[in-house]
Amino acid sequence: ESKALEEADDEQPRWRGWRGGDSEEQTPSPGLPLGADGLPHFFSAPPSYAPTLGDAPKIRYLLAEVEKLDTSANRDETARALFRRAMIARSLYGPESAEQQFVPRDRFGRPLPEPQPDAAPQKKIWELGDDEALTPAGGRVRVVALPPNESPLALLKEIEVRCPKSELIPEAVYTRGLYFQSRQQFPQAVAEYERLLKTWPDHKRRDAALSQLKNIRQPGVTLGESGVRLPGAKPVFGFTYRNADQIYFTARHFDMATFVNRKVENSEDWNYRNLDYALFDEKETWREFTGDEVAHWSESVPKNEANRATEGKTAAPLSEPGAYIVEARADAATKPTRMLVLVTDIAIVHKNMPNKGLIWVADARTGQPLANQAVRVIETWTEQDQVRKKQVQKTLATVLTTDANGVVEYRKKQQKYGSSVNALVTAEGNRMAFSFFDNWDEYNPGDGFENGDRYYVMTDRPVYRPGATVKYAVWVRQRVNGVWRVPRSGDSFNIEIHDPKNAVVKSEQLKVDDAGVLAGECRIENGAPLGVYRLEVNNRNAGGGFFRVEEYKKPEFEVKVVPAKTQARLGEKVKARIEARYYFGAPVSGGEVHYKVYREAYRHVYWGQAEYDWLYGKGYGRYAYAYPWFPWWERWGGFLLGERGWFHSGYGWPTPYGYGGGGDQEEMDRRTYESGTRKALRELVAQGEGKLKPDGSCD
Repeated sequence: ESKALEEADDEQPRWRGWRGGDSEEQTPSPGLPLGADGLPHFFSAPPSYAPTLGDAPKIRYLLAEVEKLDTSANRDETARALFRRAMIARSLYGPESAEQQFVPRDRFGRPLPEPQPDAAPQKKIWELGDDEALTPAGGRVRVVALPPNESPLALLKEIEVRCPKSELIPEAVYTRGLYFQSRQQFPQAVAEYERLLKTWPDHKRRDAALSQLKNIRQPGVTLGESGVRLPGAKPVFGFTYRNADQIYFTARHFDMATFVNRKVENSEDWNYRNLDYALFDEKETWREFTGDEVAHWSESVPKNEANRATEGKTAAPLSEPGAYIVEARADAATKPTRMLVLVTDIAIVHKNMPNKGLIWVADARTGQPLANQAVRVIETWTEQDQVRKKQVQKTLATVLTTDANGVVEYRKKQQKYGSSVNALVTAEGNRMAFSFFDNWDEYNPGDGFENGDRYYVMTDRPVYRPGATVKYAVWVRQRVNGVWRVPRSGDSFNIEIHDPKNAVVKSEQLKVDDAGVLAGECRIENGAPLGVYRLEVNNRNAGGGFFRVEEYKKPEFEVKVVPAKTQARLGEKVKARIEARYYFGAPVSGGEVHYKVYREAYRHVYWGQAEYDWLYGKGYGRYAYAYPWFPWWERWGGFLLGERGWFHSGYGWPTPYGYGGGGDQEEMDRRTYESGTRKALRELVAQGEGKLKPDGSCD
């Protein structure tokens, strides 16, 4: 569109992924802050420049300086500064700022309650005044009155007032038209484009303005998505139109079964998941499979004089089973829009099971199974063609017959390639069904979630000294086809204890007792490696199977450092008090103090209170949600102990920190300190000595 818009500054991006575009949850900006009076507070240029200013204040100050220093006759630099301010305001308060607000969800992915009616914006975007914006403020989208120095339209208009001789005025007029057009205020946009053409007929924006006027005034219609309807009644579907008072429809037979079979036989790579896109591509291969016109009709619709799009619906005279291509036009000169309509009373239902899938064919009206019905199962996958050095589409078609319950079983033939499975059913009278209308794909989660052994370990202490003896017990339970069982008394299990270097400290076979418990002990030799030890059962990590070995001596007194304040400005002196007390309560008076002050990076992250904080720690829901549909979720508190130990829903360890994200800063500092990386990141800024006063303190 406009080069000016392409160069617009997003001075404070409202949305940004922490990992450069990864598809993780992104939190919407609260937008403009609100004051005690409930009104929004706007940004302003600072009175003076300082290196410590942020980027946004620096930009605003420098633009204001440009306006002050420009004394030329045409005031072109002033016009450019005003234009840049308008583009900044557009990025902050334009239509995109409201569109970026997604459905608010809680920490577990559940949609929050809808806002109360009085919290919804009171105006549509096309109803806004020139000095108004529909933008986030105080955590929700509001209608906000913009001051002249923050209004894109006012700033663009100010170029004409303050810089009447500037060469930038036509660009400002064109950009006002684009801004009105982006807010669906088409009459105002038309007025700006026509003013540009009348006043500056030879300007470089002439052709662009003519194109925009054509787009605004051109009739058009768009049909909804393809879908399935029941026979016997006129299927109703929606459409969107503009600049029209009559919509014309035609319908033709479409040999859908032959079309799909041809694709399968030729192993053609076509996107059946996005049927509208795959069917009506530029090659228009679908035309070969269309038949005679079976119906044509029209709908009279109210024309929106403001050129905005309007919703409509129509009842198509297509009551007989079959597949149809429906076309719609706003007039004879416009390009038609198309959709596929499948009228049928056959339904296909899939159920995923371990290592196979069930396909159920039934009457869509009554729910009764269709026995002895032929089902063509189509398995598709891709392989690497080593000769042509490209991925090629492969298909395998198998014809099965439903049993008395309308069911067939299917096992994948090409599991190693990650194949997907679809089913096609055709019957007499043009009745047919295709599973990809429901976007179904086979997925086999395996039986690891429900079946297998579960172990839980307890040690008599969490930490030991070298030379100590670790006593442990392992509770064993077995789950078979959804039923919990206690192992048979006398069943053997292999126990291995590994040190921090992964060396095996002890390996032995233990037998469970009548309660399904293994009990044993392990002596830690003098000079053994310090750190975290782990206990494995049958070569699997076990829940709770960790303990530490440390050289330690019980401290006799406690030392605390209490700063006078927890936050300080750069250059400000901060006082702190060092306190030392014996554990029986008396102060450590007269002791010598040696202290060091370190500086290190800190990133504050706030985690709101969530349901499972008590179990997982703060911020768990930021990267993973609850999975209550799993039958074991409530019983195991979201954890599952499987072949690789404790894990969460198959997506890694249940930590609030995901793959390097933020979390509670204190916990993050503890982890980095234990891993030895924190020392390399901190910087010594001060050190000194002192003596404790009689009360055990030193300032």
